[in-house]
Amino acid sequence: MNFSFLFIGIFVIIISIISQCNCIQSIRINGTLLCKGKPHAEAIIKLYDDDVLNNDDFLAQEVTDVNGYFVISGKATDLGGKIDPIIKIYHVPKGFVSDGSTPKKTYNYGTIALENQKGKRKCMH
Repeated sequence: MNFSFLFIGIFVIIISIISQCNCIQSIRINGTLLCKGKPHAEAIIKLYDDDVLNNDDFLAQEVTDVNGYFVISGKATDLGGKIDPIIKIYHVPKGFVSDGSTPKKTYNYGTIALENQKGKRKCMH
């Protein structure tokens, strides 16, 4: 009998803590993709919330327009903290895919500046 009350008490406390920490947060990202200096249309952009203990939460998917431009936004909740948004860009030119187990070419992704001059950004990983 005492075990049941203890279990219910712990359960109520845990639910109270979770409900206080479970706030919706949102993010919007925009940008332009270029390929050889020209706008790249129809590249797939996906937005996730990077989770440590389980699979990343999928938030949204967009495709670049004819000018290479995209806007993507999403919302999520994280227990006890802020969401960790990440974007994934799905595009590698097909000419870099080789037959066989050893790649014949290397796709040079170039240099990507992770800082944002208009605001603060913490580069992690």
